[in-house]
Amino acid sequence: PSFSPDASQIIGCTSFYRLYICTKVGECDWVTEYLTRGVHPKWSPEGNKITYSNWGLTYESDIFVYDLNTNTSIQITNHDPGKPLNRAVWSPDGTKLAVAQNDHQTYDICIMNSDGSDLWNLTSDWAVSNERYPSWSPDGQYIVFSSDISGNFDIWYTPADHFDPVNIINSPEDEYMAAITIAEPAEPDIDVSPLSHDFGDVELGTSRTVIVTISNVGNGDLNISGIGLETDFAITSAPDSAIVVEPSQTEYVEITYTPSALGYNSAVLKITSDDPDEPVVEVQLSAVGIEIPLPPLEQIANILAFFDTSVDDGTLLGDGPGNSAEKRLNALRNMIEAADDLIENELFEEACQQLLDAYRRMDGQPKPPDFVTGEAVKELATMIQELMTTLGC
Repeated sequence: PSFSPDASQIIGCTSFYRLYICTKVGECDWVTEYLTRGVHPKWSPEGNKITYSNWGLTYESDIFVYDLNTNTSIQITNHDPGKPLNRAVWSPDGTKLAVAQNDHQTYDICIMNSDGSDLWNLTSDWAVSNERYPSWSPDGQYIVFSSDISGNFDIWYTPADHFDPVNIINSPEDEYMAAITIAEPAEPDIDVSPLSHDFGDVELGTSRTVIVTISNVGNGDLNISGIGLETDFAITSAPDSAIVVEPSQTEYVEITYTPSALGYNSAVLKITSDDPDEPVVEVQLSAVGIEIPLPPLEQIANILAFFDTSVDDGTLLGDGPGNSAEKRLNALRNMIEAADDLIENELFEEACQQLLDAYRRMDGQPKPPDFVTGEAVKELATMIQELMTTLGC
């Protein structure tokens, strides 16, 4: 039996040559039935297909491929008489298969495409010996195999595209080495999600969060050495900056955005690790700080309060000769109060006109003449304009 590439399933063969796939909790499905005599199953690198040898009833085997997406098997080889094929193994990129061919009582290693086409004999130069149990190097450049060319089974390797054998291990006397597998080096492989996130419009005084996951999809420990972020975006929950993420494990980083000003903002979350291909992974972050205006009745209440405070502290004065100055000051306040009544009664169009009339009495234009003067005039005018915008005037 052997694990699938993601270690979520196991495939094996019974004593009656039936293939089965099981989860790690023991839930199993049959891949082949009794008469197919399926043996030597091997997972494809992507984990979506399985090759196996089908001995049939004559023990003259061919190579089949079982598709886990469709739950169907197809025969990809039709061997020449007396030259059965078995023990197919996938190349690391899933494009080729190495198989053992029994050529009239001696075995050779053959290479073919993963659909069974373009079969050719890699070890044909050694016609009178047995070459068996092929295994690919992790980069797909070499084939390691067992051969009895020296009289005993020893371990050899050759380039996968031509035969140039090199003996690497000799069997002890009276023993033989039937097979060897080139172990893939243990390396971490970082996977970060999402790689970008837009918080959208975020009101001043509020916050929004996103969770960034850091997973190790490799087969070696992933060492995280740094998690960094600046500006209004903050890391509000994260593991220690120096941590080890074991294979198939995940860590979580919570990012919170709290706008301190209006407008667009962006930042980059940088995750530094010992991943050989991606030592630094960047997560692009963006957001827009916005201000949601107060309801119209609250705005106009604030305008009246500001008006009265400014009159009391002398920063808002009536503008005109003699007694007309105070009358104009009172008239302007009455105009704002009238707009307040109109808003309360949801007469927004009329309120807009009333506010426009009030604004024109403080805009600094010669006509109509201004009713007020002083340091507070500019802010009062701005508050009225903002209210008009809220009302859609």
